[in-house]
Amino acid sequence: MSSAPFLARPPINRVPTAGRSPLGTYLEHQTRPWGGVPVPVAGPVRATIWFIGVANAGLAAWLAFVFLDVLPCSGPACAIATWGHPVALLVLAGLSLALLAGAAFVTHGLSETGVVPLCVIVVGAGCGAIAVSGLVALVLIALATSVLTLAVVAAVVERL
Repeated sequence: MSSAPFLARPPINRVPTAGRSPLGTYLEHQTRPWGGVPVPVAGPVRATIWFIGVANAGLAAWLAFVFLDVLPCSGPACAIATWGHPVALLVLAGLSLALLAGAAFVTHGLSETGVVPLCVIVVGAGCGAIAVSGLVALVLIALATSVLTLAVVAAVVERL
């Protein structure tokens, strides 16, 4: 008669009570929270974050030149692009650039992230989006003006 291998072992009739239980010790020392597990970042999200970082690098360089009076910044276009506060935007763009560069270093080029680097990425991208929003508004105004001008020219040419 063949018996199952687990029946050949003696039964466990007591649980060790000295100190912690083996399960408690394992859970206390051998596990880590889910926030420490790196998760891959989707390609379009990574590309967007890199775009924000590069745009902020350009914006920070331009604002630094404006701040040092190397480049002029006056008129309505500059007021829209900087929201009237070039130094505040320089600080936001620099903060975004520093946070995203640090996060890129820690997360292998923003390819995978845990909870803490994700928070740094979100704050950095948010600062960057706010800093670049003035330039985006300026581009949208220029685009709308161009479309409107082309529509008026087309209407005038059609009537001739």
